[in-house]
Amino acid sequence: SVISVSAGAFISTNLDDICLLILFFSMLKEKRQTWFVIAGEYLGIATLCILSLLISKGAALILGKYIWIVGFVPLGFGIKSLIGLIRKKEDAVFTMSAEGTWMLIFAEWAVTVSNGGDNLSIYIPLLGNLGLGTFHIFFIVMMAMTTLWWILALTLRGIPAVSDVFSKAGKYILPVVFLLVGAATIIKGLA
Repeated sequence: SVISVSAGAFISTNLDDICLLILFFSMLKEKRQTWFVIAGEYLGIATLCILSLLISKGAALILGKYIWIVGFVPLGFGIKSLIGLIRKKEDAVFTMSAEGTWMLIFAEWAVTVSNGGDNLSIYIPLLGNLGLGTFHIFFIVMMAMTTLWWILALTLRGIPAVSDVFSKAGKYILPVVFLLVGAATIIKGLA
């Protein structure tokens, strides 16, 4: 069925997102920031779903060619985070000013989309085979699975051993993740 195939596609392409979400959640200074990460995750998954639909229908092949440009966003966040660490500003990326709120949503969106090459490689042929009439079911399943994913990530972050590792090492891991995701996206796109 469309539901089970869509859920399987989500699970197989988003296992790494659990770690990224735990990492993001562990780095937050205020509880309300959690919702901005969640918003960015939903926007990122929605973007991947819509891009996959457009590309699978041939209406936007050019989008698939130029998705690598999004890689500059996490790359920029990685550079900014490293500079912040060097200057001993732990909150270099995630501040709670109005600008910082949007940056947090944007950062999560950019990492989700940039890290979504495997999603596109599965979703595009899947949507090509499922047909346009089933996209709404596919999309609803993806959003439901995204909900399950952030609930799971928050639950795992709530385990003291997991939280300690991600909280202590997160400020060093996150810039590296940003840099690697951004660089890999750009390199893959230019290859």
